[in-house]
Amino acid sequence: MFKTKLPSSTLGLTFMFDLPSVIAAPSTEEHDAACKKSAAHIGSFEPAVIAARASSLRDLTLQAVQHADFDPAFHIASTKGIRFEFFYDPASPKMGLRITTFLGERAEDCIDGVTSTRIGLRAMELLEGLEPTETSPANRTIPPFTYQLRNRLIFWQEVLPSALCRVAAAYASRLADWLLGRQPTADLTLVNDAKSLFRYYESPHAAEPAQYALFRDEKTEKPFRAFLEAVEAWRVRLGLQGYFFLVNFSPIVAAAMTSDINDITSVSRRYARIMAPPDSGPPPPLWRVGTIHHARTMVVNNYGAHYHNFSAKLSAFVWDWLEMAASH
Repeated sequence: MFKTKLPSSTLGLTFMFDLPSVIAAPSTEEHDAACKKSAAHIGSFEPAVIAARASSLRDLTLQAVQHADFDPAFHIASTKGIRFEFFYDPASPKMGLRITTFLGERAEDCIDGVTSTRIGLRAMELLEGLEPTETSPANRTIPPFTYQLRNRLIFWQEVLPSALCRVAAAYASRLADWLLGRQPTADLTLVNDAKSLFRYYESPHAAEPAQYALFRDEKTEKPFRAFLEAVEAWRVRLGLQGYFFLVNFSPIVAAAMTSDINDITSVSRRYARIMAPPDSGPPPPLWRVGTIHHARTMVVNNYGAHYHNFSAKLSAFVWDWLEMAASH
C-alpha cells in the first residue's frame, strides 16, 4: 500500500542567462562572497548556511546545468542551507545558475525557493558592482494570513480524510478489475488518480526521469496569462481535477488547492484556497497521503515578478522538487 516514491527535502531551481560577453575564468571566492553578502542583506543567515561556487562548463544548456553532478561535500541533504552553483560557458556568452535549498521538516529549518532566488539574483547584481534593486515586486511585504474554517474544510476535502477514501476506492477498483478480468489502460504513464498512480509505480516507467517542456511567448502583451491558458488546456487533456500550488510566506510556505487557475493571480483568492497553515515542507508520513492528492492535480508554482538591474538576460527556468513522485 502507498508504494510511491517519497521526495527529498531539497528544492532545485535552475536558471539560464544570456550574458553580454564570455566569462572564461569565474572566481568561486567572488561568487561565494557575493551570495553571503546578498543573504546578509535579505535576512539573518549564518555564514555556514550560504555557500556558492563557480566553474566553467562547455556546451552549456539548461539540461546540463539541471543534471550536473551533485557533490556530497558541497551540497546539503539534511540540514538548513542554500547552495548556489554558477556555470559559465567558456566559448559562449551564457551562464547557468543552479540553486538547491533545504525545505526541512521544521519551520526554523526551511528556506523557501523565493528567498533563495532573491539571494541569487541580488548576488548577480553585486558581482557586477551594482546596488541591489529594492523595488522588485518580490520584495513586497507579505499580507497577514489567518487560517480559518474554510481553509480547514479544503484540507479535509482534498487531503484527509478524502485521500484515504480515494486509496480505498482505488484498491476496490483494482480488485474488481482482477475479478472481472479487466485490463488496465494501455498508457501506464497517464496518471490522474490514485489507481493509475499505483499502476504507474508498478510499471517499468517508475524509474524513468521526469520530462519537461519550456514555455515561451514573446508575442502577447501578457505572456503569463497565455501560460495559464496553456496550462488549463493541458489539465483538461490529462483529465486532472484541479491545481495544487504554494503560497509564499518567506521563509515558509502554505499549500493551496483550486479548480480555477486564475485564483493564483490574486492575493485574496490565493489565501481563500490555502488548505494548510504556513510551515516547512511536509514530513515523509504526510507525503504518503499528499502524493495521492497530487496524482489528481497539476502543480503550479508562481514565483512572482523579479526586477533587477544586472546585464544578464534570463532565457529559461525550471522548478524541481528533487525526488518528488510522478506528477504534472
